[in-house]
Amino acid sequence: ALLMAGAISCFILVLNRTCDRRKPEEAWMDAILFVTNLSFYTWCRFYIFPTRLYNWMHTEFVNQSFNHQAVVVVALLLITLFNVLVWLDASGKTIQAIKLALAGGDKKHVAKKTE
Repeated sequence: ALLMAGAISCFILVLNRTCDRRKPEEAWMDAILFVTNLSFYTWCRFYIFPTRLYNWMHTEFVNQSFNHQAVVVVALLLITLFNVLVWLDASGKTIQAIKLALAGGDKKHVAKKTE
């Protein structure tokens, strides 16, 4: 799930970078791609990954040594921190893309509204 979310995000990023956001149609396409990407990322990182992890912890994790369990817990905390930070960044960029699409691709209009 983590690798699939990363691969899909990279693919959508390539599509986003081909958009000329000054054109209203492409600004909307860019916003739709951002929303799709954020939705898929959220589903993979905050639903699929935790449910699979929960299943693994009840079957395999309990049989591991304490040292191994400690390393796994630290790694999972770091993965969770990374996922949350990326989600916060992606959410902000998605909101910017939606604002730009609503402004018809005019960045000056978006900047004036936020001031």
